[in-house]
Amino acid sequence: IGGSDPDDQQSMVHLLTLLDKIDLEGFIYQYAWVPFNKGNEVTVVNRVLQAYESVWSNLNVHGEGFPTADSLRQIICHGQSEAAMAGVGDGKDSPGSELIIRTVDSNDTRPVWIAAWSGMNTLAQALWKVKHTRSHADVQKFVRKIRVYDVLGQDDAGAWIVKEFPELIYIRNKAVYGWPPSDEWYKEH
Repeated sequence: IGGSDPDDQQSMVHLLTLLDKIDLEGFIYQYAWVPFNKGNEVTVVNRVLQAYESVWSNLNVHGEGFPTADSLRQIICHGQSEAAMAGVGDGKDSPGSELIIRTVDSNDTRPVWIAAWSGMNTLAQALWKVKHTRSHADVQKFVRKIRVYDVLGQDDAGAWIVKEFPELIYIRNKAVYGWPPSDEWYKEH
């Protein structure tokens, strides 16, 4: 979030409008891939939460159970500080990867859905750590609880996850924007 286009913040707004229907355990923001945007993520997240806070009472007119902006601020953290699989490995844990591990390890028996609009390396780091610190049976138990929804597969971490954990339920949406079928089609029409 915080890159050159607003699609990630638009997705965050969409997520916030559904919080009366889902239990959000955390929001993990990735550092921007573009160096000149790095550091803008916190500003963007805070701006979206301020807007949510301004409409919170109206949201609760239309649904029940919308969390306060302050409670959401408590569950926001950053993910990996390096892009793609360069951000995964020994000593590369982040608040986001630790949050994923705590959430999956919780006593709640429901599946944990992880949706990503950018890269998947924070999840990859959580899986890497679990794989290197637990028995095979415990890793399998951990993986069985996870469901992934990946938008566009924006880094190599998603491919690593699918290769290393083929039993993990992993959905990749490759048709997000409704782009034309080809550049030639676009030019012609």
